[in-house]
Amino acid sequence: MRLSKQDFSDIQAHIDLTRQRLGALGLTLHVSHDMHAYVDYIGRQEDTHGVPSSHDPKRSHLHPGNSFWVYVEHPASGDIIACHAQRMLVTDDFVHDCFAQTLFEDMQPTLDAPPIGIDDFEESHMSGRVLYGGGNYIRPDWRGKGVLIFNRASRTIALRHFQADYLCGLQMNTPRRRAMALTGQAFAHVKPFVKGGLPGKPHADDVQLSWSSRQEWMDAIRRELANQDAGTRTLRRPHVPIDPLKEAAVAGNRV
Repeated sequence: MRLSKQDFSDIQAHIDLTRQRLGALGLTLHVSHDMHAYVDYIGRQEDTHGVPSSHDPKRSHLHPGNSFWVYVEHPASGDIIACHAQRMLVTDDFVHDCFAQTLFEDMQPTLDAPPIGIDDFEESHMSGRVLYGGGNYIRPDWRGKGVLIFNRASRTIALRHFQADYLCGLQMNTPRRRAMALTGQAFAHVKPFVKGGLPGKPHADDVQLSWSSRQEWMDAIRRELANQDAGTRTLRRPHVPIDPLKEAAVAGNRV
């Protein structure tokens, strides 16, 4: 099913709202298809779970046609303070890709892929063009300040760019992460998924799967747009302040 004219308008309005809110914090939103740069950045942060193999071009087949990353920059310092990577899979069944472990690493076949403990998911309804987000990160000194909206915008951007049917992500299966998936990250569903951690990370925490259909995600961003001013929103593009010295530098990768 195609996106409608209203879908495209609301998608752009959600991106504009994100840039407006980040702009109020002195931050700017950017995208890049350079996944090596993403790996370099996330790999230098000390308080992460490491580089996800699913979004690492050295371990998974990534290219501009199926992946990009979104990052938030503080122009005054030049620092990147948050990021999130997106990967699009064309699949008959997302869960079967997890059983095959090609979701986690598909650069070449492996001779050693012990079965993983997927919890009560023999097959899923997620097929077609499925967006899988990974490596969400916000620098500790910026957490709790309203930056998380960029994570939602990351999926909105990817929905439009890849014409996705479903959007999903994996998180540690804890009460806090479950609540975050349904609130701050705005997924429609969350369910226990992998027992004992992901491949390559033995004895790690259990993992949950969060997901939304295309329509559920459109409903979520429309609720966010409606809530911005008690239901009297417009779809006009707001002016987003940007450091004029960086205008030319970022013109090629701004949303």
